[in-house]
Amino acid sequence: MGQLGERIEKWRLEQRLFRVDIGNMIRVSGTTIINWEKDRNRPTKKNIGRIGTVFRFRASKCITG
Repeated sequence: MGQLGERIEKWRLEQRLFRVDIGNMIRVSGTTIINWEKDRNRPTKKNIGRIGTVFRFRASKCITG
């Protein structure tokens, strides 16, 4: 699968969530989610763990796909 940002966007869309929804769940702004999805920035290790929690899988899946 593609870059981390592409995976985050795919998972978000599969859950039918808005960027702001994910942002609220992991305590970042919707703009931060946009930047991650566009691969402008990368989430911190802490936020990768939170992404895993939101999408119900191990954080390592965020990194490896």
